[in-house]
Amino acid sequence: MILRRAHNIRFFLLLLIISCSFTSCRRSSIFFHPLLPETKKLSQGMKLFYLKDSELPLVNLFFYIRGGSVYDPVGKEGLSAIAMQSIRLGGMKGLPSQRVEDRLEFCGASLEMGSSPEFFTVSFSLLEKDLNQGLEILFGLLKNPSLDPEHFRIIKARAKDSLHREEEDPLHLAMKEYPGMIYGNNVWGRKVTEDSLDRITLEDVKNFQEQFIHPDRIVVAVAGDISKKDLIQKLESYLGDWKISAGPLPSIPPVESHFEPVSRVIIKKGLTQSTVIVGHLGGRRDNPDKFALQIMNFILGGSGALTSRMGEAIRSDTGKAYSVWSDFGIGKDLGIFRAVAQTAIQNTDWVTQKMSSMIRELATEPHFTEEEIDRAKKSLLRGMVFDYETRFSQVKEQARLHLLGYPNHYLEILQRKMGEVTRGDLERVSKKYLHPDGLKILIVTDESAKGKKE
Repeated sequence: MILRRAHNIRFFLLLLIISCSFTSCRRSSIFFHPLLPETKKLSQGMKLFYLKDSELPLVNLFFYIRGGSVYDPVGKEGLSAIAMQSIRLGGMKGLPSQRVEDRLEFCGASLEMGSSPEFFTVSFSLLEKDLNQGLEILFGLLKNPSLDPEHFRIIKARAKDSLHREEEDPLHLAMKEYPGMIYGNNVWGRKVTEDSLDRITLEDVKNFQEQFIHPDRIVVAVAGDISKKDLIQKLESYLGDWKISAGPLPSIPPVESHFEPVSRVIIKKGLTQSTVIVGHLGGRRDNPDKFALQIMNFILGGSGALTSRMGEAIRSDTGKAYSVWSDFGIGKDLGIFRAVAQTAIQNTDWVTQKMSSMIRELATEPHFTEEEIDRAKKSLLRGMVFDYETRFSQVKEQARLHLLGYPNHYLEILQRKMGEVTRGDLERVSKKYLHPDGLKILIVTDESAKGKKE
């Protein structure tokens, strides 16, 4: 009953926010004002982002750890994901894995660890009354993991099974293979393979933990039914003896900016549809044009909605695709711009050519109506209201933005900057950042599809 009432209240507030936003959107581009977290630099360099949340007697924590899969050794791609799972499931010194799981289950805690290209993650949620016991386990796993050999073997076997399942899915396969076409031999284009997983040893996992898991590389986001003072006191009790990192992260070679056309077809027997990706290098997160690029991409096909240009031309009006969308990736270095479609095999050539021609048209003769610009802005800004519905989602995102080097108050800056984008800005960035003569095309299909086979 309490949960249902809280949900109803939150839903009513969201409707009120959206209603107010629409009535004032002509006066202001700010759809919502995110709560400002309290921040503090803790012992050993850990950075805390905190929001009080007394809606439920819970504490939610999310650790961002600087690093990421781009730092996996060459030939051992997948190490970071294997290592984080080994830390999570291998137990800790003085407490074997099964007893760790028993304690977590007893207090109803949820603990997950993972890896992404630019950071490692730890997600932890539990009742406030069990926080002391939970933090003892959490910090024990991060600081002194047992790294059990049997769990390591099981984790590698599961990773291989997952790899095989992904490669059976044409969309997963296409998304996995496409970065290699874009980046070549650069670290951003590497992929996990069965061979790379085979090369990973338990000693590699130990070295990973010693190299990357340090308090001065952690930004922790916390929202919950606990005072800032009590939270800091509890966190500090585990930080004093935790060694900081030995130095900065390794350097990453820059991405070469080039736009040569490439086409590739991957044959998968038995498919009833084709997956098509058309694109090239994207942008950097420090590029001031990124706000206009987000709106340009949304109009082209960014939401996957039928109202986008690709949605209308390829899916809604002609029924030539089951799904179609685009994404202009913004990264630490150059991201990836791609348009993606899934279509019946007999429509593969038409869809590929149509996506390519729409990108060319937007790059050479860009024209945007005020109606579609206004719709794109409202949709993007309104989506933020739902993306950051809870206090935990807000503090977690602001901690992530801090880790990636964005300025303070970026969620408000983002809304204001997108609101300031003009039609002239969209025409300029379309001509500057779209490269129709350098499109890289990847098709996953079966042998009945036309085109050059891999």
